[in-house]
Amino acid sequence: MKRKKRKKAWALLLTFFLGHLGIHNLYLRQNFLFIVTITLFFTTILLDKLFPHQNIGEIWAKISTAKVLIEFVYLMSLSYKNFDKHFNPEHYSSPENEEIPLLSTQKRELTQETKEETTPILERQAKAPFQKETTTIPTTTKNTLSTFFLKKDTQNIYIADEIEKLNQLFEKKVITFEELENRKKRLLDL
Repeated sequence: MKRKKRKKAWALLLTFFLGHLGIHNLYLRQNFLFIVTITLFFTTILLDKLFPHQNIGEIWAKISTAKVLIEFVYLMSLSYKNFDKHFNPEHYSSPENEEIPLLSTQKRELTQETKEETTPILERQAKAPFQKETTTIPTTTKNTLSTFFLKKDTQNIYIADEIEKLNQLFEKKVITFEELENRKKRLLDL
């Protein structure tokens, strides 16, 4: 089960208003710092009551104020990404997991590679199903005759699908306009 994500705004508010008690350390899961801060706070109160003329409370107030001010400035200076990295590690997505945008030259190289890879496949697909074959029409039953007509209909649908695929490849700039026209012509001539 994931813990709730800690918010930077809440951490800042708790640091500013309850920093002397160390509540922000508890919120940020810095338990050791919380225990030290709260122990020193109550020890200072106890020592101030036992030795009222020693000004122990004033010394602790100055030290605590400096500590809170430093922590507040530190939290303010953290970006949201760094805040999550330090205080929400289970919610932090590392840069390795992020998708890196490609440069235009990398995109061009990628499309050239895909063009080289897809061209033989398209040529094979274009040649194989549309090679003219001699078909004998069986005259024995109606079922075989209807199967023949179904094959012809699916071939027309297949040609339309192939033309649509070619148009998509052209839109993605995998093939040129001339290649598109030549392949359409070959498909429709069959």
